[in-house]
Amino acid sequence: MARDPLKEVLQSNKNYGRMYNIPLKHSDFFREARRMDLEYFGLTFSQRMIAFVSCMVVGVLCFIYALFNIPSAVFRPSKFAFPYAFSNFLFFMMIGFIFGFRTYFKNIMSKKRKAYTIAFLCSTLLTLYVAVKVHSYIINFFMMIVQLCSFLAFMVSFIPGGTKGLSGVVDMILSRG
Repeated sequence: MARDPLKEVLQSNKNYGRMYNIPLKHSDFFREARRMDLEYFGLTFSQRMIAFVSCMVVGVLCFIYALFNIPSAVFRPSKFAFPYAFSNFLFFMMIGFIFGFRTYFKNIMSKKRKAYTIAFLCSTLLTLYVAVKVHSYIINFFMMIVQLCSFLAFMVSFIPGGTKGLSGVVDMILSRG
């Protein structure tokens, strides 16, 4: 039987496989492949930083483009709404690359922030859909306003005491209406 020096080295150092995350057995290889990494999706730190910076740069460019389109938002709301909503989505995703998506989603789906997060995500996705598919001035303008309000509420929910104050304002508005 032929001697395999690589196999001997790997077997002599039992921690080598664990340290470098190399499956040493055939069954270990497939066990690792079935387990999904929901925190970082198997990305290395440098890959996550590249994704973070990419999302940030494209998000800032979309946001600047949206700012330049504010004057035309009165006549063509989708010209402002799409780049603004897309920049919000990119800013939302970029944080997940830093903290890890599972941790980030646990944080934003906490009891205090859940309603604001769902409102923000739904309004962002609906704004993107309406800006691309629905060519109605009124619906685009309405979704643009909803997107702006939900983004502000989502951001305020991260300020200490922000959700309590925001809930009080919403209750006050609903009780008068």
